[in-house]
Amino acid sequence: KLSRTSSTTSGRLSEQLSFDASEAVKHLLTFDEAPELLRGSSLKHILRRRAQIFDHSGGDSSTYSLSQQVPHLDVFFSHNWSCRRVHKFLCLILHFNLYPAFTATLAYLVILAILTMNELVPTIDTPDKDYPAGVLGYFGTT
Repeated sequence: KLSRTSSTTSGRLSEQLSFDASEAVKHLLTFDEAPELLRGSSLKHILRRRAQIFDHSGGDSSTYSLSQQVPHLDVFFSHNWSCRRVHKFLCLILHFNLYPAFTATLAYLVILAILTMNELVPTIDTPDKDYPAGVLGYFGTT
């Protein structure tokens, strides 16, 4: 639904366009009329070889073949060609892997601490301490 209203401001004629934005935006952002045009690439293809796909701005059949027709996109990102590829790669791996990496590291540290407390992993005797230090505690204090 599009309507046009005219008003005179300072002797100049200005036109204002008003429309139902939600319907217009939905029409522009969906591929309901041509679903075969909605294609996406998996994150593993984008991050492969340290995001090598961002080396060149030109696409060809090999980059097109990395995408496939999808019903929807989970994530859409655009990028700046003036930014170095390594910066894009680091931002993407930080964004998509920070929480899993943090969780895995925390789980590893908790398991290592429990194993050390139960003397199931070797400890290190140091001359400046009266007690043996676990691997985690030894490297954390040196």
